[in-house]
Amino acid sequence: MSFKTESLLQAQVFIDGLNYYLPRDIAVREAYQTGDFFNPRRRAISREYSYYILNSRARSPLWEGRAFHVKGVLDMDAMNRACRLLIGEHDLASFASNLGVPLTSTVRRILRAGVEKKAA
Repeated sequence: MSFKTESLLQAQVFIDGLNYYLPRDIAVREAYQTGDFFNPRRRAISREYSYYILNSRARSPLWEGRAFHVKGVLDMDAMNRACRLLIGEHDLASFASNLGVPLTSTVRRILRAGVEKKAA
């Protein structure tokens, strides 16, 4: 998310103010001042994505819409072997949507990919 303002307030003041008004399940963790022409979608140095699998016999209303539900046994070793194949530079053109803005490159470097188990 990005926005422009004429305010002279420090980034931490925006973080505190936004978190005061946001619902408890959403939080702003960091904020940065950038130049006028910064586009976070096009100019970000890196991105981090997390995907969740709820591995249980029963679905969870608390995870509805936030995790993919799998009832069966997962092979964590096989999943991590598959994740290692993602690491490196790949042309991801087949996953790109230009939204009317020409892309300079569809080659991306994936630094980490893995699966880990966390207790519920």
